[in-house]
Order: sequence, then structure tokens, then C-alpha cells
Amino acid sequence: MSKKIYRVCAIAKDEAPYLAEWVFHHHYFGFESIVVYVNRTTDTSLEVLRRLSKRVPGLEYEVIDWVDFCGPQIGSKIQTIAYAKDIARCKDLSVDYWLPLDIDEFWVPSDFKSNIHDHVLSVSNGKDAISYPWYCEIGYDLPFSVFTPESRFHFGAHVKTLSPKPWESIKRVRIHCPKYFDLKVLNPSGSEAIFQKNRPQLLEKENIVKQSAYILHRMNRSETEYFAILKKGQPKSKNDLKTNRSGYKGSKNSSRRKFNWPLLEYKNYIKARYEFMDGLSIDELVDIDKDKIKTKAGFVVERLISMSSGDAKDKLIARKLFSGTSHVNS
Repeated sequence: MSKKIYRVCAIAKDEAPYLAEWVFHHHYFGFESIVVYVNRTTDTSLEVLRRLSKRVPGLEYEVIDWVDFCGPQIGSKIQTIAYAKDIARCKDLSVDYWLPLDIDEFWVPSDFKSNIHDHVLSVSNGKDAISYPWYCEIGYDLPFSVFTPESRFHFGAHVKTLSPKPWESIKRVRIHCPKYFDLKVLNPSGSEAIFQKNRPQLLEKENIVKQSAYILHRMNRSETEYFAILKKGQPKSKNDLKTNRSGYKGSKNSSRRKFNWPLLEYKNYIKARYEFMDGLSIDELVDIDKDKIKTKAGFVVERLISMSSGDAKDKLIARKLFSGTSHVNS
């Protein structure tokens, strides 16, 4: 049996401090083909990726700002366009399985040991898609923290989906679960995934259960990073704040679920991670960008405090985005 090619694809904007951990993680768990499409970036992402590509043979990266030449209506769909482009690239590379993720999303086996190849063999005959549910990580007190077995999470209804031979199986690109020609979509347990009728990329409640593999979604990270993310803005919005978040879930959140990975496996992972990072020499680069993230967070906090004294609409937005943070009463 020939070796299967598993490819993970991401879109990145101003995420230089997170690229190395994301690339290392997926390479560690068996994704030997990795691509990052960089868009509208003002930080050191390209230099970080250049150095990473010397350590990870299967890593590719490309700037896709050319999409903006098509105008704002097309530019707002940059993620979908990048995914479609990469599906064509998968055909050139004869990729067997393709998984699109964000830089804050990590494919994780519950035993923290199985690689993606072994996991898929245990679930599928090679002809099915597999939708991995979000395990939404609770934020940390300190910015730029590394996840641990003691890290906590809550279940989410969203998924990210691994597709076999995507140029053949996918009828239309969608962010969480593509529309397929004729393909069964499985849970990581091997049972058929059941999605909501009115929201076909979100799992039905009975499917939101503990799984053998999942997407660790670092949607909170820390309060500082949460505020910085809000500065990015939504593609279709003229507002310079991202207003589609419902608040921050940090260390004071009541969730009691822990990842509880085997300690030995986690120690092996951390040792490999340390050795990988130590050889990159990117600390000076990303430290600059970490300072920019902290500055951006400060700007957002001041902006929301100002909005708290504004009209009813601004007050409502500020109250929602401050929810769960230390500024909840600002």
C-alpha cells in the first residue's frame, strides 16, 4: 500500500507569533504536506515561514493579496478562494486527504499519540469525509500560553472536515463542511455525522459528544489576545472592530472539562516542540509582533470604553464584547 498524503491548509493574517506552533503541531501528528496562504499581513509572517520551510520539507506558503485586485465583493471571499485554489494544488500533488484549518485550530487525537494516518485508518475505508468537532479552549491568564493536559474547554457545534481527494469529492467549498457530490461524512468515532437542517455545517446536539479526535480551537487564548483579535474587523464591515464575538471565556469560566492527555505523551510532544522551536531562531521576530498584539489590545479596550459612553447601539456592542473580561463593568 502506497503511503497516503495528508495535507493541512491555513489562511493567515498577522499571526506570526502563532505560525511555528501550528506548523510544528501538524507536522508532529503526521501532516507531511502543509500550506499557509498569507493575506494582508503587516507583521513578520513571511520571514517566519521562510525559516520554517527550511525545517519542514513539506511546508509551502504563498501571498494571496492578488485577490484584492478583484474588488471588495470578491476580496471578502478570500478564504473560500484560497481553499478552492488549494484544492487544485491537491490534485497536482495527488493528495489523499485535505483539511482546511485556521491558525488557531489544531487537529488533536484524544490519546495525544495517534497520527492522522492511523486515526483515519481506524475510522474510514478511505472514501469518507470526517468532520472533527470544535473543542473550544478556555483562555489563560497569561498571553501566548501553551496548552496543557490541564487546559479546559467546552464543546462546540462547529466542525472542520477532512476530505478525501477534494478535487473529486467537493462540489462547493464551505468553511466548516464542504458540499460533496456523493460522500458520507463521518464523526471521528466512525458513525455518520448528523448536521442541523437549517445550519448544515453545525452538528446536531446529539452529535456533540466526546470524540477520539477533534479540533482544539484556541478561540480565546488570553484576554489580551482576545481583544487584539477584535481589531481585525469583519470582511464585509466598515467597522474596524470585529463584532461577531459573544464575549470572552477565560480562567474564571465555569467549564470543568479538561483535555487530560496522557502525561508521557504530552511530555514527548513538549520535548519535540522545544527542540523544534530552539532551532528556528525566531524569538526576536515574534517578540516584536507580540508587542504589536498587546498594543492592538490596548487600542480595542480604549475604543470599547469610549463606546460604553456612546449611543445605545455602541453601548450594546461594548457590553457584549466586554462580557467575561476584567473590563466587564467599564
